[in-house]
Amino acid sequence: MKRIVSLIIVSLAFSSAFVAAAQDVIHTKGGKSIKTKVLEITDENVSYKMYDNLDGPVFKMASELIERIDFENGTHYAFDQENPSHELSADVPLSMLTAPGNNALLIFEDKSGTFDEKDEYLVEYIKEMTSWNLVSRKGNADFIIYVTGYSKRTARSFSSDTYFMTAEIQRPDGTTVWKGKEVSAFANLYNGFRAVRAVSKLLVEEVLLIDLEQEKRKGKAI
Repeated sequence: MKRIVSLIIVSLAFSSAFVAAAQDVIHTKGGKSIKTKVLEITDENVSYKMYDNLDGPVFKMASELIERIDFENGTHYAFDQENPSHELSADVPLSMLTAPGNNALLIFEDKSGTFDEKDEYLVEYIKEMTSWNLVSRKGNADFIIYVTGYSKRTARSFSSDTYFMTAEIQRPDGTTVWKGKEVSAFANLYNGFRAVRAVSKLLVEEVLLIDLEQEKRKGKAI
């Protein structure tokens, strides 16, 4: 499985003292430690800039030459050549946890028992709109998309129910690292009277794509 991790470069507008502290250290199998700012990790190589020259050129090092990377936030990324998928450590940041190409396990909980289609539309839109690989076993997942849904009658939905959904991003151990906003939809002419499909699309488009990406750029997690 090809896995790509993109990281945000620290702004040079910060003080030199901060830049010196905000460094990623690449430890090679030959015993060298290189102070860098890591930009991208793939199964083949690691792209980085030297931490004291962020305006300088981008360097690449073959992944097979690297033992591990110690990131500025205290997390670690270990390279295991016997397991090319590189299982992520328990404290990796949200941006790495949900990086393009990572494996996601979708768990859907229907709290009201009214979602006849269950997670059918969620699966459809996640496959269509994201670059994650949906898997069916927790042991194969890099992260979990935990979705809860329920429906109830509201003033705006008149004679039909309004359907609500929320999503959380969890580590494989079930620890929540980010929770998105609640979205809702009710059957109307605009969505072809298909409320569950409409709210599923909203969840993927607005929450898992737009809101999650904004949170990753901020570099924050709950």
